[in-house]
Amino acid sequence: MNTEEVVKKINSYNSLKKFMKDINITIDIIAKNQDFLEDFLLDYQECESGFLKDCLQKNQGYQPFLKFSHKMFYGATKHCAHWLMDNKNYQIKKNFIYCDYNIDDNSETIFSYFEKIKNDNSVDESRKKFIKWIQGIVDKKTDKGVFLTGPPGVGKTFLLQLSANQFAFLNHQVAFVAVSNLIKTIKDSFSNEELKKDNLLRKLMHVEYLFLDDIGGEVVTQYSRDEILFTLLNYRMENKKITFFSSNFDMKSLNQLYGEVTTNLTNRDINIIKTSRFTDRIKALAKELKINGENKRY
Repeated sequence: MNTEEVVKKINSYNSLKKFMKDINITIDIIAKNQDFLEDFLLDYQECESGFLKDCLQKNQGYQPFLKFSHKMFYGATKHCAHWLMDNKNYQIKKNFIYCDYNIDDNSETIFSYFEKIKNDNSVDESRKKFIKWIQGIVDKKTDKGVFLTGPPGVGKTFLLQLSANQFAFLNHQVAFVAVSNLIKTIKDSFSNEELKKDNLLRKLMHVEYLFLDDIGGEVVTQYSRDEILFTLLNYRMENKKITFFSSNFDMKSLNQLYGEVTTNLTNRDINIIKTSRFTDRIKALAKELKINGENKRY
């Protein structure tokens, strides 16, 4: 092939054409890499969405693609469209560092959910308002999460799960954990060397997007408030890490709940201050939004 034929062949594949355009590849660069590109194109084909058994790649399930560095092209492989269809939740699962629910049972994303409800007048506006806030985060208009409050069964956890899926689908690192499970796991790690090595708390401190489900639903203690949750939330606040919460309590009630813990503090005023410092972190991290609706559990 001459250089013009190589260019024509590249342009016949949408992904290769886009790649060359995105990084401003010139004909001169193609000419200098012509031998490599001819070999690369010899058996190149692009997969379209379909079942893995129908994949025609030499290495079934893997799509060749190009990289470019220091004026040279390199070949690499990635999962193809056939593989991704057979493993439809891979894109979501690979970005969770911790997840308290079965993604295969609930792999929907918040934006696909919005497409279903956007013209449904029977859906409470609080849900649409929440999704609008998520869109603002994706568009980088805000770096503040949401504190979802409302009675049991209205779908707070469901909305958080769909949002966690969305950020994972967009290739962000995500963690979703029920606060009661978080406290139990950390306490169990005191006597379990493997859990110590795993260090869940440290992972949750650093993850891009953290979802804390049912805060206030755990057995509230001074230790869990001051040593676990405060440590976690203070780090995330200081480092502007986006954090979401769900709770059956509004912020005022949550402050009261954590303020009534049995403590070893002799000065009641100190406990009030510690409680206030804790709930102030939640307020700094998230906008409070009440989700309305009926209990969908029965």
